[in-house]
Amino acid sequence: MQPIGEFLTGYRLKLANLQDFVLGIIYDKIDPTALLYGDTAIWRCYGGQRFSEDIDIYMRNNLLEEFINLLPKYGLKLTWRNNEFPSNVRIDNRDTSLLLESKEGNAESIIKPYFRVDGSPMTIGVLSPTELLTRKIEAYNGRRLIRDIYDIYILTRFLDPNDYTVKTRLSGFLNDISEPFDEGILSSLIYSGNSNLNFSIMLEYIKRWLDEI
Repeated sequence: MQPIGEFLTGYRLKLANLQDFVLGIIYDKIDPTALLYGDTAIWRCYGGQRFSEDIDIYMRNNLLEEFINLLPKYGLKLTWRNNEFPSNVRIDNRDTSLLLESKEGNAESIIKPYFRVDGSPMTIGVLSPTELLTRKIEAYNGRRLIRDIYDIYILTRFLDPNDYTVKTRLSGFLNDISEPFDEGILSSLIYSGNSNLNFSIMLEYIKRWLDEI
């Protein structure tokens, strides 16, 4: 697999490097049991080829405070914070800034490699494919963005075909699905892979995959 750094330039490359740096601090210095979730988890741990900007992570509040206090040591700066649940913080390294969402909690998870910009792996806890599928279905039903269909399309490579939950949730979702509001931007989100993907192609693939299990 080619390192993602070979596909990214400019702002995206700077932000992806900052993601690597921030997560390295969290897992190496603060909380090795933290759980990554959200779009970046699918991108970095499940082989998606869609750029994602934010980091979403399960981490105890006191450890988030430790992380924030450690930022100046690594040349980083806290530029904005929302103390509501979940906590959102914006971190700046002078080149770019990163939004990190942190909250306490837990969910079904597995251990997987997170692939850095240079292709090197970092072994971390990440939400399971089934848990991510559930959240992606909820996300699409709530906002109807093409990125969520793409992420479900990617997750089918990792879902357990014998899992009753997978078949039930996907079947119900596909039986009442509406078209996305923003299909036209898909090609700008995907930096590598099949450039001909669209809503119809991905939907047909997911349906055929479901029929085979």
